[in-house]
Amino acid sequence: MPNKKPNRKNSTPSSTYIIVILVVIILILLALLYLSRSNNNVSSSVSTSTSTVVPNSPNSKGSYGLHNHNGVSQGGTLPPTTLVPGSTTTSIPIPPQSQWNYSQNDVITLQYPTTTSDFLSGQPIVGLSSISPVNFILIDSSVGQIASGTLTVTNGKFNTPIEFTAHSPTGVLQIYHPSPANGSEQDIININIKF
Repeated sequence: MPNKKPNRKNSTPSSTYIIVILVVIILILLALLYLSRSNNNVSSSVSTSTSTVVPNSPNSKGSYGLHNHNGVSQGGTLPPTTLVPGSTTTSIPIPPQSQWNYSQNDVITLQYPTTTSDFLSGQPIVGLSSISPVNFILIDSSVGQIASGTLTVTNGKFNTPIEFTAHSPTGVLQIYHPSPANGSEQDIININIKF
């Protein structure tokens, strides 16, 4: 009589199930940690208060110390942010002066966005300029140019909300002055940004 092998069911050992369950739990925890950090970064760079003004530095008079570049005098307040209809963004905290970007001849200063901030649709491009007009081009890393236009300079300052649709998490913002002679880009500021 031939030896019969015991009938084994086609099932995975219980230790493999335990390993798979542990791997799934670890992946879920890592995803939650990533999402938590992403949400903290967004909420730290965007205020969702009901105010519609660009907040000033925390001094008692509400004035904001402006860089002495661009021929704009020190001191003053930044103009209110005009919101794009349907935008959920209500105010933008202006980063410290050490994060601002300057054109080569210091005629344009970009205060917001910076390379450390997340730039979202409906938020303004904020800065100072001793020349006008000041134009911008917003480039998405995936699809190329997604917005462009002119920033209104009033009393040496610009604060213009921009609507766009990002297709990737990164891009480039270019601010420049078009030459009156031939329209070529002068006094260029190029910064990498996050959407």
